[in-house]
Amino acid sequence: MLYIRRAIYSLGLVVFSANAFEGESFQHKDWYLACDNTGTCRAAGYSDISNLNPVAVMFTREAGPATPVTAKVFLGDESNFDHWPEQNNLYINSQELGPIKHDVLTAMQIQAILDVVTKDALIEIGDGKSNWVLSGSGASAVFRRMDEYQGRLNTPFAIVTKGQGDESKVNPAAAAPKLVNVGGDAMMKSIEPGSALYGRLLPQLRASYQVVEDSAECHMLFEEAPSISIAKLNNGQSLIEAPCWMAAYNYGSNYWLLGEGDDALPKHLNISGNDYSDGMISSAHKDRGLGDCWNFESWLFDGQKMVRSSDSNTGLCRGIAAGGIDPMPTWVSEVVFAQDLNK
Repeated sequence: MLYIRRAIYSLGLVVFSANAFEGESFQHKDWYLACDNTGTCRAAGYSDISNLNPVAVMFTREAGPATPVTAKVFLGDESNFDHWPEQNNLYINSQELGPIKHDVLTAMQIQAILDVVTKDALIEIGDGKSNWVLSGSGASAVFRRMDEYQGRLNTPFAIVTKGQGDESKVNPAAAAPKLVNVGGDAMMKSIEPGSALYGRLLPQLRASYQVVEDSAECHMLFEEAPSISIAKLNNGQSLIEAPCWMAAYNYGSNYWLLGEGDDALPKHLNISGNDYSDGMISSAHKDRGLGDCWNFESWLFDGQKMVRSSDSNTGLCRGIAAGGIDPMPTWVSEVVFAQDLNK
């Protein structure tokens, strides 16, 4: 199986910045955390990996003093069950705590889970006939890491590390960076094998190719007559695309920037994507063929270079079908197209 997922750091190896939000991810047992560069954190807990009724609950909290926690429920594929509840309820230690409407938990239900999820409690979602059990294994480490990332350690509003610290000194949310896409509406066009441009570029691409960390090797570039495409970006530069690898349920291309003039050499980019449109490269890869966990990333042309504009995934591969849970970003931005700035 091709390994695509960004690095998930093991317990004790993640270093979070106390002064800036740089974006991090963290996994411990049945829980996963993703915090982005604005300070927003999303913690997802799952059922035990051996459980045949998979469930995930994602808790979201923005940065800043006394911000609330929201939560959403994700259940396994309905087609796998003979009985699917018409109405799901929350149960803690067999005590019903009300219905779950539109997969969103109430503030009372959220607090009830947070009060017991780090303890030995039975947390269930269902109707008493078909129930999904949320594991608490790993929750304490993940919520402690969330408190640390957001600067809430030892404050009254911390989730698991409460104290008497001054909540007003908690790090405020950071604004998402505003990125201007200068790429315009340039389209990728195939370069004909046998043409002068193809004959010049192919050996240059091969010579400049560097293996991208955590990606498959670009073996297709070294096949006979590989396909090469070019998009002429604004400001005279061009983006070169060449298919690199193909697996059972993933594929990827590599990219180069090329300046003007016959003497310009292509500059290989540390990017493995699988789509280009309007000055932006994007990547969408499955972690396994079931499609229950995905990784997404995108880059845009800022006039000089390709810069990262987003990075997210849909959590752990735990049988939550149809793409997994909602995206959990570690990097977000506000993208503005250059042609729209003067409107």
